[in-house]
Amino acid sequence: MNPEHISPITMDGIEGLDGASPFGAADACVTQGAESCTDNGLRFGGSLPWESSILDFTGMAESQSWEISPSLDTIKQVMSEVEDPSKVVIHVYFRQPFVMDETSGLREAGAIVAGFGMTDTALMDVLSGKFSPQGRMPFALAGTREAITEQLSDLPGYAETSDGALFDYGFGLSY
Repeated sequence: MNPEHISPITMDGIEGLDGASPFGAADACVTQGAESCTDNGLRFGGSLPWESSILDFTGMAESQSWEISPSLDTIKQVMSEVEDPSKVVIHVYFRQPFVMDETSGLREAGAIVAGFGMTDTALMDVLSGKFSPQGRMPFALAGTREAITEQLSDLPGYAETSDGALFDYGFGLSY
């Protein structure tokens, strides 16, 4: 257990869920010392449970467990050094829908390429015009975190929200 990762989850009468204990303190292996429990040292990626609903880039940059690579600060620094954000191309590997919030500054880039797993060579072939992009967004990309909260989960897109979608389902460009 990492003592720096304090779980904010509280449940009366449950040991380790007091809002002040490290994440994992409520695990049965810890609370009951069960002999059958083994710490095999495996570590799984992903966010801490109480940060799993953070989907905006600013929130992820400020969180304990989300990793943005390169960091949001580095991206902002590069965009500042270029001086003209319209000349910046940002490639985002979308393993899930994220929110490209205004505060992050990412929307100011000249191009946002949504990637779903490709080689650097393939990306450069598309960016250089050697190959025409063919893909389409397999989901709508929300404009704000509030749009996700307001969205009715049984309806596609974000048409019923006040903020709507930044990019609709099926959005894509080609030459």
